Amino acid sequence: MPVSFSEFNQNTYAAWLEKLQKDLKSDDVTKLTTLSTGGVLVESYLHPDQQQESLNIAPFRRPLNPEFAFANEWRKTVLVNADDPLTANKQALAALKSGSDAICFQGIGITTQEELRLTLKDIIPEFISLNFRCDEGSPALLFMLVDEFQKRKCDKSKISGSVEYDILTDYARTGVFPYAKEESFSILQAMLELSSIELPHFRNLVVNATLFHESAATEVDELAFTLQIFHEYFETLGSKLSPEKLASMARVRISCGSDYFLSIAKTRALRFLWHMFLDAWNLDSCEFPLEIVAETALRNKSIYDPYNNLVRSSLEGMAAVIGGADALAIQPHDLYCVDPNPDAWRLALNVQHLLHDEAHLDKVCDPSSGSWFIDQLTQKLVEQSWQQFQLLQNQGAFSLLLQKGIIQERIQKSAVNLRSAIRTRKVSHIGTSQFAASGDALAPFFQKRDPLAKAPINRTIEPFRETEWFEQARYYLQKKKRSSVFLLKFGDAKLAALRADFCRDLFSVLGFSIQMDSGQLPALEQIQLAPAHAADIIILCASNSDYTPEKILELKKSIGSTPIWVAGKCDNQEELTKAGVDEFVYLGCDMELIFRKFLVEMVNSEFDEA
Repeated sequence: MPVSFSEFNQNTYAAWLEKLQKDLKSDDVTKLTTLSTGGVLVESYLHPDQQQESLNIAPFRRPLNPEFAFANEWRKTVLVNADDPLTANKQALAALKSGSDAICFQGIGITTQEELRLTLKDIIPEFISLNFRCDEGSPALLFMLVDEFQKRKCDKSKISGSVEYDILTDYARTGVFPYAKEESFSILQAMLELSSIELPHFRNLVVNATLFHESAATEVDELAFTLQIFHEYFETLGSKLSPEKLASMARVRISCGSDYFLSIAKTRALRFLWHMFLDAWNLDSCEFPLEIVAETALRNKSIYDPYNNLVRSSLEGMAAVIGGADALAIQPHDLYCVDPNPDAWRLALNVQHLLHDEAHLDKVCDPSSGSWFIDQLTQKLVEQSWQQFQLLQNQGAFSLLLQKGIIQERIQKSAVNLRSAIRTRKVSHIGTSQFAASGDALAPFFQKRDPLAKAPINRTIEPFRETEWFEQARYYLQKKKRSSVFLLKFGDAKLAALRADFCRDLFSVLGFSIQMDSGQLPALEQIQLAPAHAADIIILCASNSDYTPEKILELKKSIGSTPIWVAGKCDNQEELTKAGVDEFVYLGCDMELIFRKFLVEMVNSEFDEA
């Protein structure tokens, strides 16, 4: 017997919204009907009145295997450090033996034909994708690569890969072109002309959009900047190379971050934006699909919880695959802890095997098509990114906006907003800024800088690490061995216990040793305990009504010079401060601002003692 829903009223969306406003007695119900994802507002409620056609990226993709045109295949890429050719060759062969079908050599270790030969020893280029990122050494490497393939008598129609020489993104990162601007573009042009003849399946017009994500740009800005860079390449190189030729060699690298659905939508949106971009050049993206290489993000990884990093990377890789990436590279989970060992690289590759062979994400092209939420999020990203691209384009080319500082200002604004959310723990990192992983202090990770790099002429775009401040503060406090707090509970027992639990988590993320009375001694007797005397901070945990100036003065006499902090956001904060309270900690407080004061006072006291 067929199921019938005739007993339910067929209300319209407008009628439902009117009923909602009436029941809530409010005209503003946007908090319930919309959801903010990465700054993009998406309707959180679906009604038949709002049904739209599903978005499908399948027409804008080229399958790796023509026999499986509707599959979702991707190249499982392993990133290999090429600073030492022999070590790089061993790692690449191990990755290929373990099931990788794409290798990306990174570094400046390949400078001669002999070093290239050592790096590619026993590697058959016709069966894999060979990629190189060698910064200023890329032009010379491409010529050596062509020569090496000719000597091996390789079938160039079967060789695929890339040699990245993204001068515009490097200009944003370093603040200076590799050579003079005109000369840099001439070198890139020569590379593209050579590869179009000798390596027709190499995609050497690469845009490294990972820079923008790792610098905390929004997804809308990231996509808009990517289009801007492609536009400047097409405009500048178009006099010597046809738009068709440039489009056939286009490749983009993106980072997939912590926001799972947003990462799926961003990868999909890039397909539609590329279609719109080529349409403006009178080209069809179905004939010239964009190759998208996804990488797991770096800015959200930390040194204190490497196995949480592995979970994050797994979800990011899953988002990239569902979004339709043509290749995926997963970073090792302990990248910021130690030099990644073979086990870490193998785990990163095994995650891809799980996604491919166990989760079967390779079976259906664009599996998220038809998901109303992801389709809507994709559509919003496309609309806003295209609008942003047009606004920026009216102000000038990408390189010109870098000179004016407009790009840097937009990214800096996003970084400030993200930093504020992290400091107040609206954006949390399990194991680092919340529910801290136990363990001794580890040396903070610092980005290595090239001592021979040219001095920038423009403001550079700097990488942003979300957990960096927490790691540095925890390292400093534990190294000084002056990081003990005593939780002084009194008054309302239930609320005191809740606030003590909150403080235990809040202070443990910076490596504080947490002490408290396990019994129910009065407050004045707790102060006489040895842990309270040894504490660097005493935190009062009670209800707001228990925090009175008289109570603070009474406790202050027994506590002495040890700083007194209060757990809770109090209306009489000014009065309590005058009575002797040094700081207030509560849900949403600015952790960095509060603890910076404590660290400064600690340094000053050490200086006075010396």
